[in-house]
Amino acid sequence: MIEDPLDTNIKACCIVFNLGGPNNLDEVEPFLMSLFFDKRIIPLHPIPRFVIAKLISKLRKNKAKNIYKLLGGKSPIGENTLNQAIALQNKLIKDYSYSGDKSINWRVFYAMRHATPSLAEVLAQVAEFDPQHIVLMPLYPQYSTTTTESFFDIWHESINGLKSPYKGRAKVHKIIDYHDNFDFISSCSNLIFDYIQNNIKNLEKTRFLFSAHGLPQSIVDSGDPYQKQVEKSYELIVQSLEEMLKMRLDTRLCYQSKVGPKKWLTPSLETEIRACKTDDMDVCIFPIAFVSEHSETLVELDMEYLELAREIGIKNYFRIPTLAVAPSFISCLGKLVYNSVARDAD
Repeated sequence: MIEDPLDTNIKACCIVFNLGGPNNLDEVEPFLMSLFFDKRIIPLHPIPRFVIAKLISKLRKNKAKNIYKLLGGKSPIGENTLNQAIALQNKLIKDYSYSGDKSINWRVFYAMRHATPSLAEVLAQVAEFDPQHIVLMPLYPQYSTTTTESFFDIWHESINGLKSPYKGRAKVHKIIDYHDNFDFISSCSNLIFDYIQNNIKNLEKTRFLFSAHGLPQSIVDSGDPYQKQVEKSYELIVQSLEEMLKMRLDTRLCYQSKVGPKKWLTPSLETEIRACKTDDMDVCIFPIAFVSEHSETLVELDMEYLELAREIGIKNYFRIPTLAVAPSFISCLGKLVYNSVARDAD
């Protein structure tokens, strides 16, 4: 481990976390098994949950493998998350190496909930670094029990386990969400604005579809705040964007990636794309709940829904990229991480 040359007073690390994805085709079935055995995804007793997860992973593995074959045989989310972690560490070192008269030595690690690197692997690196502060940063702007809270479950299980590689006593700071954070909203609206300036010539004939990953309605009805947070992000981004453009836009909020027969959040992205054809509108999609590229954007949005749009005769189909390592987004994360530590460091 290369130490910061400064005589540091504080060691702080951030663990950015995401859902994960298979790093090769052999990992597809284990990835699906981990995903559907998650009690936050299927809230049943472990025995029936295991049976259902095993069945789903067996039934879906071939379809999932075909999706990842389109992406070179693996999910790009690991590499993309690593790039975000590197960018965040560079930002923290460049702009936030001091809190008052104390210097801060930063490290940023990344972990996946259902893939590698696992939290257990990362905790071994954290133990070696031995920080006084640990910040848990979700790469989910909107909180859901199925994503952010699921990772927190694993966090508590891992650090409290007898075989945990981390036995330190660092102060842990959990960032729950940032769905209405000013810098996050600005990052999104600036990204969309730049895309419009470079790609869309007829705004009056373009409908902007803000697409979020769906959830079963039953999870939302049980108190999960995800839908309300997505709606708030949508409201604030559209408001900011319209102020920048000095005009009203035709926009819709919708949901994608439905799995299984249960009722999910509506309207669906497919429904809204078909409505665009009915109304003779061009389509422009922004993935409002994704901050990095993966199968739901690169295959579902860029291939499957593009094909649908062409089949039904939509003339122009645009898809705005995710925030990824946009400087404004990395700056947003940097501020959130630093402020979490600085409140206790001063």
